[in-house]
Amino acid sequence: MPVEGVKYASQLFYPMPLKSLAQLAGTLTDPAYIYSTLVSSVNGIQNPSFLLPADKPDPRFDRFVFIMTTLTRAGRLHWAGNLPNEDDLSLIIVHYAPTYVAEVSELLRLLGLPEPKDRSAPVILPVSLALDGRKSDGIGIITRSIYTLMEMLSAAMEVPEKDQHNGSTASYPAMGLAGKDLRVRHSSNKPEHASVAVKYQDGWYYIDETDSATKRFFRLASRLWSIAIAESTTTRSAAPVLTVPVSR
Repeated sequence: MPVEGVKYASQLFYPMPLKSLAQLAGTLTDPAYIYSTLVSSVNGIQNPSFLLPADKPDPRFDRFVFIMTTLTRAGRLHWAGNLPNEDDLSLIIVHYAPTYVAEVSELLRLLGLPEPKDRSAPVILPVSLALDGRKSDGIGIITRSIYTLMEMLSAAMEVPEKDQHNGSTASYPAMGLAGKDLRVRHSSNKPEHASVAVKYQDGWYYIDETDSATKRFFRLASRLWSIAIAESTTTRSAAPVLTVPVSR
């Protein structure tokens, strides 16, 4: 149906909602992985999916991820919805002095935000889906789309030598932080030790069962895609109406 098709495309191509990022980062055991995979920029600090020849990874993003993860695991950093609209989010850092003063100060400097005068009070930073949130003393985050995640997985595929120069495959630049360790292998025979395997033409594409990085990425991307399909489906309680012409 046309409306459902548009909704499905929106789920795939639009940046992931911040609420989804917050839920994953706040509940999974490895928030570092979530930030590295789903965030493409924060207050102007770039974490590109693909690197052009002149590009270099920005070390500031690694520090952002490290500090966010450290504070989360210490129970000092929390995502919170702002009532009455819970789609408006904030990051709240609490009880960080004196143990984590250095980490909080560095995080705020990275984000270009002022340090609090009262270290006993919570640090509350509004978060928005934006290129830069510094004008509002907050954080502007750009998230990746589900389609971008799947494109990164495509770029991680081993291409048989016979297909590398005949125009049947796409060419991708080097991948950035989120995709640099991904690898989808190719074999002419059915693989014996595969977590996921798909036969295509005269070979098999698979993720090795020992490849934790690619398995984790594939699991996350697959679940997000499943959610997109579910959310784009409109439930109708009424049965379709059949109109039958009546002849005289």
